[in-house]
Amino acid sequence: MPVSWGQIVALSSVPDKEVYYDRMAWVSVSRWNLLDSGSGTGRSTVQQETQFYRSLFDEAPLPYQSLDSEGRLLTVNRAWQEELLFDKHEVLGRWFGDFVCSDQKAVFRERFAQFVEEGRAQGVMWSLIRKDGSTVSVSFSGRIERDEAGRLRRANCIFFDLAKRSEEEEQLRESEELRMAFMESAGEGFGIFNADLRLIYINQVGAALFDATPENLTGRLMTDISPGTVQTERYAQFRRVLETGEPFSIDEYTPPAQLRDRRFAVSAFKVGEDLGIILRDVTHAKLSEQRLHESEAKWRALTEESPDHVILLSRDLRIEYVNTPLHGFTSEQMIGDYICQHSGDSDQQRIRDTLERVLSSGEAASYVTKYVAPDGETIWFESRAVARVVDGKTDGLTVSVRDISQRMVDQTRIAQLLKRQTAMAQLSIDFGGAETTLDVFRTSYQHISELMASDVYIVSRYSAAEASIYTEYAKNGGCELDTSGMPPIPLEPEGRGIQSKVIREGKPMIVPDYHEAMSTMGTRYKLSANGRDAERLSPAEAVVDLPRSALIVPMKIRGEVFGIVQVQSNALEAYTSEDAELLSGLASITAGAIENRSLIGKLQETYEGVIRALAKAIELRDPYTSAHQEGVARIAVGIAEAMGLSTDQCQSVELAAHVHDIGKIVIPAEILSKPSQLTKAEMLIVQSHVEAAHNVLADVVLPWPIADIVGQHHERLDGSGYPNGIHADQMRVEARILAVADIADAMLSHRPYRPAVSLEDTVSELRRLSGIAFDSSVVEACLVVLERERLADQIVI
Repeated sequence: MPVSWGQIVALSSVPDKEVYYDRMAWVSVSRWNLLDSGSGTGRSTVQQETQFYRSLFDEAPLPYQSLDSEGRLLTVNRAWQEELLFDKHEVLGRWFGDFVCSDQKAVFRERFAQFVEEGRAQGVMWSLIRKDGSTVSVSFSGRIERDEAGRLRRANCIFFDLAKRSEEEEQLRESEELRMAFMESAGEGFGIFNADLRLIYINQVGAALFDATPENLTGRLMTDISPGTVQTERYAQFRRVLETGEPFSIDEYTPPAQLRDRRFAVSAFKVGEDLGIILRDVTHAKLSEQRLHESEAKWRALTEESPDHVILLSRDLRIEYVNTPLHGFTSEQMIGDYICQHSGDSDQQRIRDTLERVLSSGEAASYVTKYVAPDGETIWFESRAVARVVDGKTDGLTVSVRDISQRMVDQTRIAQLLKRQTAMAQLSIDFGGAETTLDVFRTSYQHISELMASDVYIVSRYSAAEASIYTEYAKNGGCELDTSGMPPIPLEPEGRGIQSKVIREGKPMIVPDYHEAMSTMGTRYKLSANGRDAERLSPAEAVVDLPRSALIVPMKIRGEVFGIVQVQSNALEAYTSEDAELLSGLASITAGAIENRSLIGKLQETYEGVIRALAKAIELRDPYTSAHQEGVARIAVGIAEAMGLSTDQCQSVELAAHVHDIGKIVIPAEILSKPSQLTKAEMLIVQSHVEAAHNVLADVVLPWPIADIVGQHHERLDGSGYPNGIHADQMRVEARILAVADIADAMLSHRPYRPAVSLEDTVSELRRLSGIAFDSSVVEACLVVLERERLADQIVI
């Protein structure tokens, strides 16, 4: 069967959904009355039209209803009944608020009044009650229809089940396309007049019969559009339709003069309170053929000028027509071809299944495929297949094919950029937990090895002053190497050395074949016998056990190269330009993290210098106190490490121990060195050193909570300590450690008023106070430290 061009015309976009759906539904409702009127051929025609309009309204996928001014139901369609499980006779005349959940009825009454006043409602959310008592959440929209005097005729409404909305919207879109295809592409003219016979809607075909556009005619009276009609019987019949609702049809009549010497058939029926008219030109079959030919020629021109490939397929999926052939073929070469043979082998079965599914179901489908042209060029296509229906049967398929190669390139690029940005962002976040430069190297390797081949991973530092390259970190096969004994590599002359080239140029370098590169420009070294120097290898030796490809990128700070990051793979050509961009970004972040750790290290050294300077001030005033602080620091750090505290906490404990008695600079020397027991008043003076120490340290900006630790080191778990008498839940763990270490060292040390206490008695006293004044876990860790020091002869028994 030859293919008609009218069968492949793509439908234009649908106009305003609510207005269109409203009118078409009311056309359908009004046309039902035609079943009981007319006679002969005219009646048969009317019945056919009525059947069509009934299906448009009843089979519409969305629930539709009309309400009067009080919100009572005038009519509902089949979808409405199926959604709420009521029969039509059970609901007509009822207030729609009866179907709204009880907690929303009052709101509905207010919103409906607002709806009537404003003339439109859009996307209002209600919970409706079905007949079985279940509820459904819907989005409610509608428009108010008024007569010429502004009085409300009806409120036309639809609602969506929110849970089915996407499916319903697709069905609505298809339904709207069907209606628009019927209204705008059929050979009849459709028009709707209000009660004053003023035109309120006309389709394109109807307007064309009057050599006008819908915009030119809408709003005009029938007597203005066709002055001669007022003297005809038809005009009186139109009036009777409005008055009685009885439709009529005239198979053939002579139209007014402005419609020239043609013959027309007309049908009139009531549409709600309006008059619907269908006007057909039945002059001659040849005129219809001519119009069809013109229409086909028009769409043929549009199709042939389309930037997309338009392909017509038979039911056996062979090409019957193509507007522009695929790259590398002519149209003649493609006609008769099996469509799937123009796709890659891996895609053919998938495409065949998709196309056969469209043939069997009638549902359009889209798919993406890779096409390889005869010259080897790869092109990506996005295709959409639509069933081509002739006389109610699927005759074949229409496939539109669009070149999306650039889009695929762009999508790949976007995905790569997103991957790059995500990786860099995550690396930056994880660097926040890196405490040392070694942590930075390890974190960097962890991320990079997940993104690209990293059989070997090396981070090197470049010293411009020494013109040398130092290996700072290396991993081989996932194993971390000791780089501390690796000697520096001298910067090679121009044209020599892969690392040297990257450092000199400051640009990434992809080495697809490392062996070849090493033989032409690379230099490899091994440790000399003394273990300190590097010896150059011969070209033959240089490639032994060498990975096959590499990627080297510079690390820069403020535009200056200060090191390189390189990854190596045991596979040839393992790296791409995208890998180079990604590694460059990660290397840049790594460089910043390395510099930050270096600056932090220097800053910490400065802080530690401040602490040690304060400790030195104590030593100058009281050598005994200085020795005590050193001993407390040693024991406290041992306890902190035994308890598994972090490096930062251990450092806090150590520094706090060095200055925990700095407040004693305000205590008179004669009290500090008094060889006998202190009086109560003197003891209060001595105890004031804690608060004095806290006040001194609180004014020093430090990255550790030194002031709080020192301020709590004489507090006790049971609240018996000083200066504030706080309890366990208020004490820092570092202060608990310092408290135990302070007591232990004080007991083991000689005092002016007593000799040193034995280790045995010290241990006994600590055990007695464990869990009462002191944290039991801290005491146990302290005993381990004291035993270790005893064995190391650091404690005299």
